Amino acid sequence: MFERFTDRAREAVELAREEAGYFGHSYIGTEHLLLGLVRQRDGAARRALSSLGVSLKETRDLVGGLVGYGRGPAGEDFPFTPPARRALEAALREALQRGDTHVGTEHLLLGLLHERRADAYRVLDELGLEPERVRRELERVLKEAPARDEPGRAGEDRTPEGEPPAVLRAAVRGLEVHARCGVSPEERALPQKLLLDLEYSYAAGGNDDIRGVVDYGELVEGAARVLERREFRLLETAVGRVGRFVLESFPDVLELEVAITKVRVPVGRSLGGVTVRGEFRR
Repeated sequence: MFERFTDRAREAVELAREEAGYFGHSYIGTEHLLLGLVRQRDGAARRALSSLGVSLKETRDLVGGLVGYGRGPAGEDFPFTPPARRALEAALREALQRGDTHVGTEHLLLGLLHERRADAYRVLDELGLEPERVRRELERVLKEAPARDEPGRAGEDRTPEGEPPAVLRAAVRGLEVHARCGVSPEERALPQKLLLDLEYSYAAGGNDDIRGVVDYGELVEGAARVLERREFRLLETAVGRVGRFVLESFPDVLELEVAITKVRVPVGRSLGGVTVRGEFRR
């Protein structure tokens, strides 16, 4: 995901990491991402927040009051909380919808507005800033000084080869797995053959680097492990597990369809199998 971020957007994420350490937190939440944007010296989000009267001290005070201080990070890794990860994914979608070739600080700020139950949203609410007001101010800033905004607009931080990111679709057909599934204990006594189909849309940069796309090799192996490591009674359960795994593990996947076919069905008639399908979206 971050290969499509501008330098300023990456800087905001790194500042968010520092803010998490400042508060003694072992994670990066939406509140830290907001602080990362406020701490920057320039950028579309920083200018919009500054013009709305947002200061670093007041924002830190609010975060401290709402979230509190921790005992310090448990290690060097600062995982993103689920709301923070969803905000980053929403930032990517904002960039794609606007036809931008990058994810800039303006998209990060818009992404935070999507998470209405998250701490960054609560902080903005305490500051008296409604989402639409923030959006309007951000649009005004972008219109007034587009040339001063994110480096990607001038071509310095574009995706390789200068091509914009696109939404693509891919499909995996007939992946054979062997899992313990069935309503009766007899059916689950031994692994049986299942066929897995996946069709998904994802955001991809315009380069020839596997880091800019969804690695279908990793996706296939991960989905197979989900089915093979735990038994289940219903195909519906299996479909749900695979769908959740893909969305949680591959942030560039925007939506997908999962279909699992049970080849050997314990009924008194001849049939080619039973298939259960499910659709999943962020």
